Amino acid sequence: MSPAGAIVRPRFAVSDAVGDQSAPTVAHGPAISLVAWQENRDICAARVGADDTVLDWLLLAGTPLSERSPRVTSDAAGFEVLWTRRAEHADSITFAMARVDTAGVVTRLGDWFALPGPDNGHDAVYGSGPELLLLFSCFTDTALGRYYGVARLFRKARPGTGNRDGG
Repeated sequence: MSPAGAIVRPRFAVSDAVGDQSAPTVAHGPAISLVAWQENRDICAARVGADDTVLDWLLLAGTPLSERSPRVTSDAAGFEVLWTRRAEHADSITFAMARVDTAGVVTRLGDWFALPGPDNGHDAVYGSGPELLLLFSCFTDTALGRYYGVARLFRKARPGTGNRDGG
């Protein structure tokens, strides 16, 4: 869109899959963007060029678990995608991550940490260095010795390794 709000390029489809697609998220890198979304129980992504060409489609997480709510961050070397995973009939969720480099190579970074209850929303961003900052809301009875009994907002930083390829 232009600064005035006019559409300057026609719309295009990112995916032609027939399943339900929801929770879209996008980050722009130096030359391409990565669009990620939830498709049924999976986390999918597409690398998109500056000319709106879909370069490829990627399956980031396809398991029998319920994968949900992706968030994408970017740096000069590529992208990191963070999402939540919940096993059927489980009371907890786990934050999982994958790295997608600029060539489209996917590296699963594995599980980061788990929450004892449901996630009420989250977002992720890189800090001024290589650390990843996650903000999330979840129910808590007590925190730091004080009773709350409500959903609270928390943060968790993942220290970087200089190249952001580690946990």
